[in-house]
Amino acid sequence: MPYKSIKVSSALVLPRRMRKKLRSSYGITINSQELPAKLSASDTIYSIGDVTTANLLRAGYIPKIAVFDYSTERKRKVLRIINKNYPNPIKVKNASGGISVELWNALRSALRSGKRVGIRVYGEEDLAALPIIQMCRNGSFVIYGLRGIGMDLIKANSKVKAKIYGILSEMQRYSTKREKDIKRKR
Repeated sequence: MPYKSIKVSSALVLPRRMRKKLRSSYGITINSQELPAKLSASDTIYSIGDVTTANLLRAGYIPKIAVFDYSTERKRKVLRIINKNYPNPIKVKNASGGISVELWNALRSALRSGKRVGIRVYGEEDLAALPIIQMCRNGSFVIYGLRGIGMDLIKANSKVKAKIYGILSEMQRYSTKREKDIKRKR
């Protein structure tokens, strides 16, 4: 089934009724030790999250795009390895439970550049996987952390993109002027 592409001109916010839907895996759940069996060095990989990005880097996989927020709970070792590999990240703001226009545009720009790019999110990067999956090439891998469980490894394809399109289509939209209010509305 062909999927459609979403064009974003306003912030997207995940409604409360959809939260449970996103807690489930859209790929396969793995741990760091399983990475070599699932990925090769030539795969195009996109990572979301401090620990996920650090785990990939330690295992020898360098994500094409890494999205991280330098959460204060993280160890210095995690931050060091990210800083070493992404010394000049693009800086964006994004509220928890949402996708700001700024984040969406940074991801689109990074994907189009074809270069290795780090994106430092002030706020929360929790939903960054959705636009990456929506916009990346089929066959690419998107990996994000599932707190307390492991990592979700998703291989982008038309079926997954159609599911993500459905989720993005159901998200509430806010004008850019009201993006500041996203956090307060949650």
